[in-house]
This record gives sequence, C-alpha cells and structure tokens, in this order.
Amino acid sequence: VILITTKKGKAGQSMVEYNGQVKFGSPVNKYNVLNAKQFIAQQDLLGNDKSKNGTSDIDWQDEILRNTVSHSHDFSLSGGTEKTTYRASVRLNNDEGSIINTDAKSYNARFNLSQKALNNKATVGLILNMGNSLYNVANTQEIMGVALAMNPTLSVKDANGVYNKQFIGTDPYNPVQQLLETTDKYKRNNFGGTASLKLDLAKNLFLNTNLTLTSSDSERNYYVPRTVGPIGVKANGVGGKRYTESTSKKYDITLNYQGKIDENNSFDLMIGNAYDRNDFSGTQTEGSNFQFDQTLYNNLGAAQTAIKPSSYAGNDKLSSFFGRVNYNAFDRYLVQASFRRDGSSKLQKGNETIFPSFSAGWRVSEEPFMKDKISWVSNLKLRLGYGQSGNQNIPGGQNIETYFVSPSSYSMGG
Repeated sequence: VILITTKKGKAGQSMVEYNGQVKFGSPVNKYNVLNAKQFIAQQDLLGNDKSKNGTSDIDWQDEILRNTVSHSHDFSLSGGTEKTTYRASVRLNNDEGSIINTDAKSYNARFNLSQKALNNKATVGLILNMGNSLYNVANTQEIMGVALAMNPTLSVKDANGVYNKQFIGTDPYNPVQQLLETTDKYKRNNFGGTASLKLDLAKNLFLNTNLTLTSSDSERNYYVPRTVGPIGVKANGVGGKRYTESTSKKYDITLNYQGKIDENNSFDLMIGNAYDRNDFSGTQTEGSNFQFDQTLYNNLGAAQTAIKPSSYAGNDKLSSFFGRVNYNAFDRYLVQASFRRDGSSKLQKGNETIFPSFSAGWRVSEEPFMKDKISWVSNLKLRLGYGQSGNQNIPGGQNIETYFVSPSSYSMGG
C-alpha cells in the first residue's frame, strides 16, 4: 500500500494564492565546428569536390537552436471549517524547447476535500485531478547530428527561397526544413479520482480504505511532406495517427489495532486487502505516397500506399492479502513479522504466492550503558531481517496458449 500526501486546505479564513515563474534559456557549450574558410581548406587538403559549395558562412547549430522564454502559473483557493477543509488549484505551464518548433504546453487542475463526521470518528476524503499536455516534438538527436554534418558554405535557402539540401550518404538533408515543415504533435489527457474513508471503530481500532480511478488517453499525429528529406522524399510523403488509452481501478482496505500490554510492551496489528486492475488499448494507422501535402495527417485515405493498420488491447489484475505485526519492548527491542499473498493475471492460474518476512531490531543507543553517556552517538540501531519478494514485470498474456495463422500454411497442435 503506497500513501501519497498532497496539499490540503486548513480550517479558518479562505486563502487565495498565486505563484508565477518566467524562465529564460540560452544554448551553451555548442560543438566547435569548422567555419566556411576552415571547411574549404579541409576540402583542398583532401581533394574533395567543391562544386556544390555555396557562398555563405554559417554554423548550422545557430540555425536550429534558439533562446527560450518559458513560464508557469499556479493558482489556488483553500479554506474550510473545523470539520470541512478544501483546496482547489490550477497550474498552467508553457515551455519552449531550445530547438526551433519544439515546445510543451500543459495544464493541471486538482481539488481536495476532507470532511469529518460521526463526532470526528470518521474522515471522508476526496481528491480529483485532471490534466492536458500538448507537445510539438522532433527527433532532436538525429537533427543535431545532421546539423553538425552540414556544409557551412550552404545557406538555409537559395536565392529563390527553396531549401538547400546536402546529401549525407545517399539521403538529402536540411535540418531547418525538417524542423519547420514536419508536423509531429503529441497530446495526452488524464483524469483521476480517489475517495477515502478513515474510521475509528473502537478504542485503538482503525479502518482505512481508498478507492482510486484513473484514466488517460494519448494521441500522436505526424506528417512528413514529400519535399522533406530523407523520409518524406523517399516515401513521397508519409503520415500517421496513433491512439492509446488506459484505465486503472484500485482499492485497498486495512484494519489496524494498536495494543499495549503494560508500560514497557506494546504492539500493533494490521491486516488488509488490495486489488488493482489495468485496462489498455491502442491503434495505429499510417500511409505514404501522397499526391499533395496540404491535408497533413487529416486525410490518410489519400495515401497511395497504405501501411497495414495495427491495434492491441488487454488488461492485467493483481489481488493481494497482507498482514503485519510489530512488537516493541522497552523501546529497545523491536520485532516485526509480515506476510503478503499475491495473485497476478500475468502468471499462470493457481500460481498465487505467499511472501513472508521477519526482522528484529535493537536500539543500542537506548541501553542504560550507552544512553546519555556517549554524546557523539544520538541513535544507534542494529537490525537483522529476512524476507521473500517477487515481481510480475512481464508482458501480459505470456501465460496463455496462442495460435498463429500463416497465409501459406495452417497448423494447430502439431
């Protein structure tokens, strides 16, 4: 069980807060590359062809990098009474990328509510959050490599306003054109909510339960025009759409008891159950060989060559029962024992496993022979433990029988 604490409202007067930031960025530590004069000298030394040289003297890093201005804004409203507290907040973020035509914009909203009831024996909580992110992305590693390999005598465009291209290997490149004319947008939406209940059932007996639902979807739309090398030139334009969505449903419930045997001996017991289900799916469609570029990825049916679409869907589940006991004697001798029984849909049916653990600790610094007698030691504890753990970090569906159909043969069970 993982507990995450978020900012909450406080009883008393309502409070409005604002926090804003503006950030300025500038490229530093650029690579030291040859200028036009040095480049030509190297061509002469190696006997290379200079017929395709231009008359410019540029550092292509300066053409694709830029100074940036980014900003973020946080607004919040909080307050409440002795029994009810609330907090609502919104965050807006706009980050410019140091490479031209790359950026990230996002907003996130959150609402927290806490309500006490039954003479303060029960506390009900509600957390809601939602967000949206939009990215203009690029293959920055490839782009930077291309910029470092470009001829410094070539200008970005010729006298007619047409992008100059340099062949690197057998492919034509112009990193500025790649960045400005390629469209690659990634969008993500997310929503989540958690409802919680804390209940004092009896003296030293507490019930805690949480129910969480989260969902997200993402969409990537991209198009490389027919004139943009190397991909667009080779494929005569290529575009596609990718869509994914996922939902997660979780609950956990724990029962805690804190007991005291006498003045020097105490213990606490905890038992619980947790369940986690994740559903996910995705689709992808792509096409190439377009007769025109104007519609970008919005008319993939115009592609003369359709790339086979793909899709997937699945889910995985994890159910757990767990317990723990802690014993404390004289605030010096500590013992803990716990167990956890997990069952995962990723593993073969009937493969539920119990994971035990045990530990013992000794607070040496609390012993009479040491406490308040050695000033340079404030806390010394020895601990010895043993336990077993497992993981389910494998793709779902690996534990079930699968069938494949080949266009050239058909075989089952053989």
